[in-house]
Amino acid sequence: MFLDLSIFDVGNLLIVNANKPNKSEYSTLVSIVERNEKDFIMKCLGSLGASYIEGLEQTTPDQKWIDLRDGADYLINGVTLHFNGLNEIEAHYIWFLYQEKVSQSTTNGELQVSDEQVDNTYLLVNRWNEMVNLIGYNENGFVPCLKDFLEAGDYEDANGAYEFKYKNQLI
Repeated sequence: MFLDLSIFDVGNLLIVNANKPNKSEYSTLVSIVERNEKDFIMKCLGSLGASYIEGLEQTTPDQKWIDLRDGADYLINGVTLHFNGLNEIEAHYIWFLYQEKVSQSTTNGELQVSDEQVDNTYLLVNRWNEMVNLIGYNENGFVPCLKDFLEAGDYEDANGAYEFKYKNQLI
């Protein structure tokens, strides 16, 4: 598992109890990551995905794989930007799967999805579309994204898989 679950401790991707091994939210989250992480990597990175996985599984990974996972600065058109790493993008993906298929997080912990609850589609769509922007489908100019980070860096095998597209409220 490459994803650092601490990313779910605060902010827009909060999942209460995500890092408490004795809680059901933790085991559910770990299960979702284990089932979906490699598929996400391959869809997002294409042929570079296998090299990324292999590179991170080395005893001492090359810095380029650590930078891709955790983030680093890069230069584009003379401007230095900071890419937050593939982990941030994957966290959006995993958060979406968690919220959509398993439960709804509340400030008190996990709440099972039922037909009587308020629809959380708006939140799901927003987080998904944030993920798509982080991959590189944004056209807002100098916004750090995976696509630009790969093009500016030492990633010869990057073929631009980026299989994720925007969703709307109708998912």
